[in-house]
Amino acid sequence: MHPLCHSEGLELFLLILGEDKTPATFPPNILKIAESIAWECDGLPLAISVMARTMKGIHNIQQWRHALNKLGRLEMGTEMEEEVSEDAEFMRNMACHILKESQRCIVRCDQRLREIPHLQGWTADLDLVSLNKNLIREIPVGISPYCPSLLTLILRNNDISSIPECFFTHMKALAILDLSQNHSLTSLPDSLSDLTCLVSLVLRYCLELKYVPTLGRLQKLSRLVISGTSVEVVPDLEMLTNLRWLDLSHNEELPKDLTNLSIDCNACLKSLCDALSNTASSSLMNIEIQSCAEMKSLFCLFGNCSFCNNLNNLQSLQLRCLQSLRVICKEDVADTVLPCAIFSHLRHFKISYCNEIETLVTAGLFSQLQNLQTLTVDSCDSLTEIFAVNSSDVDIELLMMVLPPLHSPTSPPWSCLTCQN
Repeated sequence: MHPLCHSEGLELFLLILGEDKTPATFPPNILKIAESIAWECDGLPLAISVMARTMKGIHNIQQWRHALNKLGRLEMGTEMEEEVSEDAEFMRNMACHILKESQRCIVRCDQRLREIPHLQGWTADLDLVSLNKNLIREIPVGISPYCPSLLTLILRNNDISSIPECFFTHMKALAILDLSQNHSLTSLPDSLSDLTCLVSLVLRYCLELKYVPTLGRLQKLSRLVISGTSVEVVPDLEMLTNLRWLDLSHNEELPKDLTNLSIDCNACLKSLCDALSNTASSSLMNIEIQSCAEMKSLFCLFGNCSFCNNLNNLQSLQLRCLQSLRVICKEDVADTVLPCAIFSHLRHFKISYCNEIETLVTAGLFSQLQNLQTLTVDSCDSLTEIFAVNSSDVDIELLMMVLPPLHSPTSPPWSCLTCQN
């Protein structure tokens, strides 16, 4: 059985824990344990589903810790005999859920299937269908499985060329849909727009994919991956107000009308350009990024980065809780004027709880800040310089004339301009 990736496993885990097809929300201390439990399940859909149903409705952190400990000990095979009676109820619950879940899932991965399972197998109480890594080339025209409870559908790593318009008609509860690596898939049916419970849509390396229907009604969508496709337009992308994870990397011209970009809790992203390097979005005005633990820089400024070369209308930049962030621009140096005028229209810049960055604005950035109105710096523990220039090479008075009076700047305990000899 091919596992889900960590982010997909956590999505499924929280989804089953939630109510009304909405992922569960927890305080940070419980959420951290939930992430660990999902991780211990090794991405196996059945294991994730069993653990989620075992823990559903439990809000006591001690019970969550107990479950994680039990799962870890079972995995290592060191269950002590004297603990059996103590954990009997927990184990009985798991056994019951395993029996039930095996009847609610179709998991047939890497079995060289050439067709999707017969319609009779798609029962009304199905929760999960995973047909990853098979040889399925087509979904028969007119087929419409009646699966009103289906939460997760994984059809990645096949060779599906088209999906019938009616295929999703009776899957209104669908929350996770992964169609990645169907290289011959050229379009998605318009009925995808009716999947209003969708939380995660992953279309990675569908190389021939050109058409995606409007996504504006998918208001629960928090994760959207359209990477390595031929898609040029994603209709109503700006209407996805709950989007937390957006990956538009390795697309030729996607998108042209994006004005607001918000990225939250992306554990993989090391640079903003990692996800958007081939995206030319000259209309992008507002960027907000928070809680991306691995992000070390924002922009690369490479000559072949379409994102950097076309980002010339940015007006607001907000950065929060980027614990690995060291520089704003990867190729920036203190005495070089940057080739891309990314910040020439920037009006508002706010950074907080980014504890690795030492210098905020180098000379290369400084010369672009003629329109800056507010600069807010809060709780960046390692920050020693806000504005840094090399006094031997740069006319400081001239640079200061570039910067307009700030309306509401935060007053840090250090000088606004730090000169380095």
